[in-house]
Amino acid sequence: MINDLLLRLMLAGSVAAALVLVLRRPMRAWGGAGGAYLLWAIVPASLLATLVPRAAAGNGLSITLPGGAVAAGQAIASALPADGGATAALPLAWLVGALATAGWLAWRQRSFERHVGLAPDGRRRSVVRLGDPRSGPVLVGVLRPTLVLPADFRHAYDCTERRLVLAHERVHAERGDLLANALCALLQCLCWCNPLIHFAARRFRIDQELACDELVLRRHGRAAIYARTMLKVQLSTQNVPLACQWQAPHPLKERIMNLKSQVSPARRSAGQFVAAALLAATSLAACTTSRWNCPAPTRACRCAPASPPR
Repeated sequence: MINDLLLRLMLAGSVAAALVLVLRRPMRAWGGAGGAYLLWAIVPASLLATLVPRAAAGNGLSITLPGGAVAAGQAIASALPADGGATAALPLAWLVGALATAGWLAWRQRSFERHVGLAPDGRRRSVVRLGDPRSGPVLVGVLRPTLVLPADFRHAYDCTERRLVLAHERVHAERGDLLANALCALLQCLCWCNPLIHFAARRFRIDQELACDELVLRRHGRAAIYARTMLKVQLSTQNVPLACQWQAPHPLKERIMNLKSQVSPARRSAGQFVAAALLAATSLAACTTSRWNCPAPTRACRCAPASPPR
């Protein structure tokens, strides 16, 4: 039962991630970066849909079989080896891998927080200025996010650039992108053996930044100054799991090119509607497929030999 559940989760995650990877660029070109970012909700929704149990079916299904068929079936069942060994070890191997992935992500998160000087006891200030100018700007955390700025933030950026940087991080906080990143990290742990999920996680973070850039420009404009601000941010080699950062994990050229795209409000609304419709359709499809493929424990099959004719 556990092996079947893991197999269905891996299959649903792979199909959903592949679908989003195919649709994200056409959706961004037609309906804007916000619609492409919304498409990523298909992946966790499809995984949750596979967990929907099959509805109970009354008193069960009764099938009458000839006595010879029942005896043959019992003989075959007794000759098969008991389920154990490798099959029983699969859930344990998955659990070990999930815990190892979670530990690796936690180590990366904690090492970055120590690097930026966040208190290990959880006490955080709203803004942390650093001696290393390559450590920000970045929004770190989930429940109590901390805005980390470089030490030379006031001198390296003019007033308009500082306003755009703060607006960018404010959009991340308002939309709950940090919670989305936490969910993405959780899916990476659950599907640790699926390389497509890890590949999709990187593309998800790219679409998150593109959607944030799009919303900031809609509110504040100044595309040329916004692009110049991106170029001022020095690249960093760290990719923090629970953070929204401007640095290297996001292709700078792609983000600057996306600033030139012009999508009308009607197409943006249509793109978000199409993304929501695809979310509902794929969730329903995953739920329906799971209900047909998953054995239902509530439906009992009572096989009894038929009465001999009189």
